[in-house]
Amino acid sequence: MKERKVLLLVMLWMIVPKLSFADCGNIIAIQIGKPGPGYESTPNPEEQESPGLPDFIVEKVWLENTLGEEIYDYPIWQEVKMKARVKNIGEGGIQDNDDIELRFYLSNGYKEDSHSEWIRVGKDNTKGRSLDPEETHTETEGLKLWKQDGLQIGDTKNIVACIDRTRDQNNGIGQYAEEHESNNCSTEAVFTVNNVPKPEPPKANFITQNLKLTHNRTWLYGGDLYGLEVDIKNNGPGNSPTGIRTSYDIKGPGTGNNWQRVADDGSDKNELTSGKIQHEYITDGYGARIPDASGRYTARSCADYQNAVTEESESDNCTEYQFDVRSRPKANLVITWIGADNVKRKKRGHGKFWVCNHGDSRANGFRSHYSIKGPGTGYSWVYWDDDGTDSLNPDQCSYEYMKKGRKIPNKKKGWYEMRVCVDVYGQVSESNEGDNCQITSFYAR
Repeated sequence: MKERKVLLLVMLWMIVPKLSFADCGNIIAIQIGKPGPGYESTPNPEEQESPGLPDFIVEKVWLENTLGEEIYDYPIWQEVKMKARVKNIGEGGIQDNDDIELRFYLSNGYKEDSHSEWIRVGKDNTKGRSLDPEETHTETEGLKLWKQDGLQIGDTKNIVACIDRTRDQNNGIGQYAEEHESNNCSTEAVFTVNNVPKPEPPKANFITQNLKLTHNRTWLYGGDLYGLEVDIKNNGPGNSPTGIRTSYDIKGPGTGNNWQRVADDGSDKNELTSGKIQHEYITDGYGARIPDASGRYTARSCADYQNAVTEESESDNCTEYQFDVRSRPKANLVITWIGADNVKRKKRGHGKFWVCNHGDSRANGFRSHYSIKGPGTGYSWVYWDDDGTDSLNPDQCSYEYMKKGRKIPNKKKGWYEMRVCVDVYGQVSESNEGDNCQITSFYAR
């Protein structure tokens, strides 16, 4: 049995090369064929100890994803968080405000490369006050895999962390004298690179709802100024990466039943985070005026109508709302009676009339003209006088007359016609503009 043990030891000595003790010390755990974290290394047994000094080691080096999960298989598009827990296992320390440097190195395969080939991929400083004897401290550095030259899907890589390292090669004793100088580096944290595709980032999805006329109106008169309001909701899982604009359109009898742009307005991206509702509106002071033509109209509002954001669905950005446009009530001025008083060719005659508002709307102030024609005018209509009426409500009448009177032109006697026309300057919008005049006859003696 003793001979077999000797033979086995001789065979192992022939298969495993003799370890060389660099400044990283002896490895206490080699995880060949298995990705995982790295741990502290043991000092070189040939090294002379220096009691009473600090002794800095990397107790553990491990890898986490951006969610804080410790894993060792990463897609090439992901960032790796390299974590190193350093510890002072010596009897002494360094000044509280002094820095001690930690470096991370990337190598191929399961074993660290020679120091002339390993790649430094991060470094950080720790204050001396965080590494008193037996005290630990953790540092973190990010490694963006897609930025590493030559890194490919299927690769196996490893990370080694070294404390008190100020040079990538030939570091010597480092910055600080220690009880051991050969145990500053960890063993290898091994990871692999996979081909898992990068997931699509969550997208926003804008919908519009509750479109309506402002001020709780449900219908309009033709020619009205009006506003529209709408709720814009991001019901997608992602936030909006930028601001968007929302359009407002109408169509109906006054647009030839074709969509007509009324206005648009904007929403900032911080107003449209996932699940948020933003209330937008255009007021009736914006200048939107409904056409005069009455009938059924449709309003439409579309979020992100300029397609500034790629959404989960592009087919649900719009909503519609229908409302009626009514003919606006108008006044209708009608002369119900016309006459002339005691007209003598050498004296002043007085025309007079009753005017009534037979419409549905108030008629504000307007002016009326008197004209005559006959022997003294060469039988052509000539201006004779004018008069003013302040206002007339629906079904209200007013008696008007020539207060000072007028003489017959050229003082010629005979039969004359007198015409009175109300609202001669078109100050009042009427439902019938064709019944504003009346004519009567009188004899001038």
